[in-house]
Amino acid sequence: MQLTIKTILALFTLTLPASAQLESFGPISPANGFPVYYRDRTGLALAPCLNDAAACAFGALPAPTKPIVFPANFPDEFFYWFAEARFDTNNGGRGFVRMAIEGAFATGPVVPGDQVVFARLRVRVDNLVAGAAYRLTFPFGIRDYVAGPAGPNSIDVTEDVGLCVGDFAEALAGPYGPFLRWDPAVVPLAPPGTVGDGLTPHAVIGSPFDANFVLLEGPDITGPGANSVFSDRLTVIGNVFQGPLPSPLHVGRATYARSTAGGLVSVFATSVSSLPLRATGAGLPDVGMLVEPDKGAFFAVLPPANPAVLPAFVTVYDPNAPAVTTQTARLVDDVEILEASYDPLAQWVRVRARSSDELAPPVLTVPGLGSLDASGQLVLGAPNGPPAAVTVISSAGGADTERVHVLLTVPPPAQPTADAGADHDVPSAAQVVLDASRSTGFITSYAWLQISGPTVALQNATNAAAQFTAPLGPVDLGFQLQVSGPGGTSIDAIVLHVLPTAPIANAGPDLNVVPGQAGIVLDGGASTGVIASFLWEQIAGAAVVLATPDAAQSTFIFPPVPDALTFRLTVSGPGGSTTDLVNVVANLAPPEVVTITRAQYRTTSQRWIARGTSSVPGPGNSIVLTVGDTGAGPVIGTVAVDAAGAWQLDLAGSLVFPDATTTVSALGASGGQRLGFPLTVRN
Repeated sequence: MQLTIKTILALFTLTLPASAQLESFGPISPANGFPVYYRDRTGLALAPCLNDAAACAFGALPAPTKPIVFPANFPDEFFYWFAEARFDTNNGGRGFVRMAIEGAFATGPVVPGDQVVFARLRVRVDNLVAGAAYRLTFPFGIRDYVAGPAGPNSIDVTEDVGLCVGDFAEALAGPYGPFLRWDPAVVPLAPPGTVGDGLTPHAVIGSPFDANFVLLEGPDITGPGANSVFSDRLTVIGNVFQGPLPSPLHVGRATYARSTAGGLVSVFATSVSSLPLRATGAGLPDVGMLVEPDKGAFFAVLPPANPAVLPAFVTVYDPNAPAVTTQTARLVDDVEILEASYDPLAQWVRVRARSSDELAPPVLTVPGLGSLDASGQLVLGAPNGPPAAVTVISSAGGADTERVHVLLTVPPPAQPTADAGADHDVPSAAQVVLDASRSTGFITSYAWLQISGPTVALQNATNAAAQFTAPLGPVDLGFQLQVSGPGGTSIDAIVLHVLPTAPIANAGPDLNVVPGQAGIVLDGGASTGVIASFLWEQIAGAAVVLATPDAAQSTFIFPPVPDALTFRLTVSGPGGSTTDLVNVVANLAPPEVVTITRAQYRTTSQRWIARGTSSVPGPGNSIVLTVGDTGAGPVIGTVAVDAAGAWQLDLAGSLVFPDATTTVSALGASGGQRLGFPLTVRN
């Protein structure tokens, strides 16, 4: 056995490659935020193992009996792939080598947005010689270790590649690939859809070095003088991805060129740069392709055995996994458009092109336009303008597309045509712009000139846009525009009708009234200018009815409660409109105070004489004088309160006589009263 192990190890060391062989990962699952698969270069793609807690060895679930749902019931770690070798060591110790592509969360618990996938190698071995050197050979490389203190975990090493959140490509840089899987030549076979049952140690295949085992070498591993331990039975976890997989290989172009002097075939492809791609075809050699490692771009030139007889297709393949990475492409000629131009004066399109097939020249055609002649040219009229681009296709399968270039041709100068615009009205005193922008042709200069009306100060008269301030109207102003260019000169004229000035609205002074007051007058008679119409509008306060809203004056009744009303007067005329506001305010007046300063009755003439005051002056207020001290006695008479607040009654021949109280009372129309004022009675 020692010779066999050394022989395998020697072969393994000689064939050690420079990089891992995981090829790609799948799209991100919307269900859990992890890639749906990782794929090796053989085309084997493995999905997250989440269907069986025992066989998949994923982390504990919050609710083990319920379905896995992200993130509420999801493991904090799981495997795309896992392989482990276990062995016994000295004094009842144990050792293991674990290899995995593992999904987890950067901070530990399940947190959306915290997803990571990494490649892990973990090695732990008990009871080794402290300070001694040990070498581990495993399916994906060699590691050298120095043992720590004797006892548990003399070797305890974990290597992780790819712990950046969301950077799922980092795991591809780990040491793994192709994936280890159960050897199909050894029974039992792996359960359908898996690479192993996750529970049973089994013979495996997949090592890129054909080293499908684990070997640890060093002093006294399993006992004194027992300096190695070997295991070729590994426990493997992995579910085969069941969805469609994109090919890692794409053939971008396969073209040929041939003439009487010979021929060649050119092949361009893209793929994973580590693949040793080759290209071939019927009658063509089988050659390895050149590669740009940073771009994954491959290229090969294949000289045909007989340029006159070429295959219909070219094949590009990976010899290590031809079933997965093989693509064919149709072999076509290389078409090159030499010219695609348009002459705007002659209004024609010209296309010139050539094919790489000079031995059997194919027919070249521009779809929708026609075929190129024997010289490789097509010229046709295009009165409605050219297409943005043209495509030339070959009867041998090739094609090329090129933008149509417009030729720089100088047309004769166009005759300018002046356009000063249509005649129109302008307001008095307005800033007016004369606009020549609608003039056409090749114009090098503009000239505005006033030709009628009161003179105005014309500014920027040599520009397309000139300005001036209109005088007060009504008046007409005439202007002439002259435009010049290489093609000649053109003149146009315009008349501007300056409107009269707008009338000035004057709604009168603000008014103070009392609640419920009638006959309040809104007076716009102080407005000035040429006025064609008046319009009164209420814009604030409790709504009232205006008697004549379209007249210079309008009246209304104030509401019975205090309020502030605002009215807008608009006056309009030929020169426009203006507005003015007036406020009408009614506050709650203080209680009326009524006094009687004199009260006399003369019996001989049956004459009543009385005077007094009211705190509410007239007009609009009055006093009722009654007999007695209650205010409910016979009415002697009614008298108006003057503007100074005084009132006076002098009534002879009255048929109303004093009563036993010898008093009178005065009642004000605004609510005040003076009851029981002493009455003087005389002959």
